[in-house]
Amino acid sequence: MSLIWVLIVCDDRFFREKLGGLIMESPNFGGAEWTDSSPMAVRQAISGGPNLAIVEVDSHKPGGFHVIDKLRQHGIPFMAMSVAGDPIATRKALDAGALDVFERESLFDDDTCRHLPDRILKAFEGGGKVVPGNNTARVTATPGAVSSPVARSSARQPVGTAAAGVAKTAGTRAPVGPKVLLVNGGVGLQQILSQSTAIREVLSVEGGRAALDKAVRMQPDVVVVNLTPPAGRGLESISLLVDRLGLPVVVLCDEKDNDSFYEAFNRGALEVFARSQVLSKEGAVSFIDKVMTLARMAIRTVPPSSPAPVPAAVPVNAVAGKSALKSGIVAIASSTGGPKALVELLKVFPKDFSHPVVIAQHIHPDYVGGLEVWLARTTSFKVKIAAHGDLLLPGSLYIAPATGNMEVRGGGVLSLSAKQADDLYSPSCDRLLLSAAQVYGSNAIGVILTGMGRDGVQGIRAIHEAGGYTLAQDRATSMVFSMPGSAIELKVVSQIGPPERLGQNIIKWVSAR
Repeated sequence: MSLIWVLIVCDDRFFREKLGGLIMESPNFGGAEWTDSSPMAVRQAISGGPNLAIVEVDSHKPGGFHVIDKLRQHGIPFMAMSVAGDPIATRKALDAGALDVFERESLFDDDTCRHLPDRILKAFEGGGKVVPGNNTARVTATPGAVSSPVARSSARQPVGTAAAGVAKTAGTRAPVGPKVLLVNGGVGLQQILSQSTAIREVLSVEGGRAALDKAVRMQPDVVVVNLTPPAGRGLESISLLVDRLGLPVVVLCDEKDNDSFYEAFNRGALEVFARSQVLSKEGAVSFIDKVMTLARMAIRTVPPSSPAPVPAAVPVNAVAGKSALKSGIVAIASSTGGPKALVELLKVFPKDFSHPVVIAQHIHPDYVGGLEVWLARTTSFKVKIAAHGDLLLPGSLYIAPATGNMEVRGGGVLSLSAKQADDLYSPSCDRLLLSAAQVYGSNAIGVILTGMGRDGVQGIRAIHEAGGYTLAQDRATSMVFSMPGSAIELKVVSQIGPPERLGQNIIKWVSAR
């Protein structure tokens, strides 16, 4: 049997090498080579006669689709690897003839990585074919090695820019994965990070100006700042690293340290972890996953809002759903990058806002209190962590505890329950928004903010189908676009925009009713 040779075209080195390693480890493939989307490199790669190509596509960058045009001209079957939460690119790739499309960021998930070679093979067998005599010699790669296109037959030579200067002996691990700068970290934290085979390099440094100087020289993909008493030095490091270098920052601090939690987010941190959580075996895995995710996400900065007119709200069908309550509710789904987005959204609301606000934010239980303090300081709402039986009041904001689920019941009463076996997340955004749709019908307002996965998408759809008003954060301001992007793809969103503008639109919509 002739084995399949795969060409990977991707401008992000980490993802192309990660995918190439997975394919080369699989016994079902003859090998892989990868390159960026530059025309000369792609021309050379295509001339080598690959059986299948996997192309990175992004609706904001035409390069991937230019590559697809070339592949179609040469009759080469292809799959697409879309940027997370980019339904436009996914649809365009499928329309162009892609055998299958998967999200690029899914390569961070170990379970996805285990099954991806089989998925690629299945897609190929359904729509591609091996050219007889083209790639008959199978090339083996040492299990566990993520290497460049080096373990290949003598008949195939490295091509394109990705192959230049990266050939390695079989079994040698290529330097892929992010570089991490650890600020104020102890030996234990450095060992946790260094033991992860997904991370290329870990360097430690003290806080303050030394952290900035080291970051300039090292050019890390992500920074981990460990806040230890006194916390001021670590907080200063966050400000310097975010404001001057625009680096993604993950923060560790003591449990129940609400002030540090608030200040870390206020100075630009993207995630905050409890230090004890990270030092546990299970918590360390979650921490590494988050570091890997944030390493690939650029911090998106949005200029201050101008006093430009707020776009008119899209009218909704008031007949679509019958409200159980005459008053309304704002139900918010939020995940990775959400705390900052919540502040931007909610800070525009007046003190006398007529609706209660309920929030399901994916967050560690130790820091729900910190989120409560932060929102109380930065918004005009009366903020509290929800309790079972709370009566929803106008101008009040209720945060779901992170240890279970929060739902709305008849009469505007909150119900708390334990996490269910089929809940991927706790608190469940879907359960909260679905309950808001059932109780408030066309008077429900649903908002889905930045986050990974699809939690909240079914809830937003329920509010839309009930005739309520639905809003989603835009791609430009989302740290991770999967949640809002999935809702937008389903066409169940009335308004799309940055959080502050969404808040303004909600106020306008409520005032008009």
